[in-house]
Amino acid sequence: MTFAARIGPGGTVLHVRAADSERFVRFDGEGRWVTVATPEGFAHRTMDGRAVRRSGTGVRDLTADEADAVHGRAGALARSLRADALAAGEGLQVLGGGGDDLDARLAVAEAWTPARLRAESDRFDAAYPEPVRILPPDRYRDVVVTPATGCPNAGCTFCAFYRGDRFSRLDRATFRAHLEAVRGLFGAALDGRDGVFLGSASALSLPDRSLIEVLGDVQAAFGVRKRGIAAFQDPDRSPRRDSDARARLVEAGLGQVVLGLETGHGPLRGALGKRSTADGAVGIARGWKAAGARVGVTILAGVGTEEARDAHEAGTREAVAAMDLGPADLVYVSPLVSPSGDVAGDDAVASLREALAGATRAKLVPYRVERFRYYA
Repeated sequence: MTFAARIGPGGTVLHVRAADSERFVRFDGEGRWVTVATPEGFAHRTMDGRAVRRSGTGVRDLTADEADAVHGRAGALARSLRADALAAGEGLQVLGGGGDDLDARLAVAEAWTPARLRAESDRFDAAYPEPVRILPPDRYRDVVVTPATGCPNAGCTFCAFYRGDRFSRLDRATFRAHLEAVRGLFGAALDGRDGVFLGSASALSLPDRSLIEVLGDVQAAFGVRKRGIAAFQDPDRSPRRDSDARARLVEAGLGQVVLGLETGHGPLRGALGKRSTADGAVGIARGWKAAGARVGVTILAGVGTEEARDAHEAGTREAVAAMDLGPADLVYVSPLVSPSGDVAGDDAVASLREALAGATRAKLVPYRVERFRYYA
């Protein structure tokens, strides 16, 4: 048997291979398991205390009994790996640390019992004023903080996350307490997160004065992260900002803005519960670009009737082209998920991507919102 471990700032990766078996487990900086191999496949832990399995067709939340079994397996692996590391002697390979450090980390991991790991859901609920419901796919590894809850629109017909959930700002004292609670929840695992995302549905609908305070408080709590700070913006329900206002927010630490375009076709936008013109979103995207921020734009595949597809694709192509996005920007192509849970087919996604080909220098990124989990 060969035993190899890697100790990094975000946690410990342990991989053991033998002629007839393979074991894999990853622990975060606090010793909590993140990913573990099981006979049924890989399991993954989420920050809100769930255990899930991913497959090509989706994500399944494990039952309480299944999750406890995985929690127990991770602890058992930590115990057996400590013994393996001792037996490996000079054959032990530890990247980023030594054998003593590895033994200490495994001892911490071993102490995370199923009961302690179940209790992480209560710690999450105490730290966050609402669930982390969705993130752009390039920001899944961000630390999420929540200066406001709900959505300033709360009426988009396609939205499974915030419909009817009105927008509400946290006062500054409550927000600062939230930041401290988030720091405590992540602990040493913060070292594995290189960006911050401002929740919830549209943090950039807050007034500029509040946003300047939020950005300052975030950087005081978490420092300046490599990938910076990002946030969603509802382009239809946000303060009007001129170039100076946007520049001040970028200077204060805002690095990426994600806008919900969904479609560039006016009648479809209205039917979706959005303003029946894309002009506002186009202008806002261009304004953030001019201020030095990166821009992400979400669009939906499969909206409207089959007869409306050409109009949807043509209008969306026109709007995205007018934003003048660059190689550092992203266009997220997401299949529409109906209220009943039906997901638009791959043909609708492929058709929309084809329609956008050549219309923008931004990278087209698949966005499967129904598969999102806030992974540990």
